[in-house]
Amino acid sequence: MLYHLRKQQKTEQKDGQKQEENSKKTRTRTDNDSLKTKKKKNKKIGQNRWTKTRRRRPKNRQKREQEWTKNLTKNKKRIHQEITEKLQ
Repeated sequence: MLYHLRKQQKTEQKDGQKQEENSKKTRTRTDNDSLKTKKKKNKKIGQNRWTKTRRRRPKNRQKREQEWTKNLTKNKKRIHQEITEKLQ
């Protein structure tokens, strides 16, 4: 019986110590901490603009190609009609 009581006391002590350690870890943020945080690097305007255009470019290319193929098919049909009219 004594053994179990002692064991229980030890575990309670350990739990108390763990809670204290955890309470030390979670602390409020001070002014000094905010200074340590990494600052955002200022990008040059030109670089930023370049990345944006690069990101947008593939979509534009797809749109351009779609329009080009549409125009091509329209032109083919138109030319075909003109030729058939001339032959008749």
